[in-house]
Amino acid sequence: GHSFGGTFATYALLKEPDIFNAYIAISPYLMYDDNMLVDATEKKLKSKYNAGVQFYMTVGDEPNYFETLDKFTQIVEAKSPNGFELKYVQMKNENHGSVPHLSIYNGLEWIYSGWKLPKEKYKEGLAAIDEHYADLSERYGDEIKTPENVLNQLGYIYLGEKEMDKSIKVFQENVERYPKSANVYDSLGEAYENNNQFAEAEKNYQKAVDIAKPQEHPNLPVYEKNLKRMQEKLAQK
Repeated sequence: GHSFGGTFATYALLKEPDIFNAYIAISPYLMYDDNMLVDATEKKLKSKYNAGVQFYMTVGDEPNYFETLDKFTQIVEAKSPNGFELKYVQMKNENHGSVPHLSIYNGLEWIYSGWKLPKEKYKEGLAAIDEHYADLSERYGDEIKTPENVLNQLGYIYLGEKEMDKSIKVFQENVERYPKSANVYDSLGEAYENNNQFAEAEKNYQKAVDIAKPQEHPNLPVYEKNLKRMQEKLAQK
């Protein structure tokens, strides 16, 4: 929220602390009613937030706001509630009208700062990747599964390194997790083909085509080409 919207965001934090787990308060008018919400922060800020709370607060070049927002920040820092993250940013190059744009962008960047999967997790393997998404699930309060494309990328990394057993195992896991996806079967077929397991490759290419055809999948021609190539190879044996 911006201005009085930021006032409401702060009010929601103190009145119903479990209703949101992340806030962006942009130039919040905490001076309202003789600093009522600042005084309430002293009394109502919880000592512990089990679900975790992130509070991103900004202000532009608005000197009338500084004293009150500084006081709010000092109270939060003094109380140091467990599970509560506060970031307060003064944007001196912005004014009350221009500060929302950067605040929303930077606030979302901060709230989701740990979202991106670090590249080194691919080197550590599937367990480390799953752990990353399990941590995100706990942090954001919702189940966040390891995406199909992430598993696929790991499988192709192993395939490029000629780690055939690892590649096939990861692609098999992707099939297990995303059985309605045509692409996971096509990728598993490619791994089998590269491992000279042509019958298994043909079976998975066929599965990819069977799923993709009624969907009019844009990659259907690719899947059909792979299937035809494998059928021709098997016919020559």
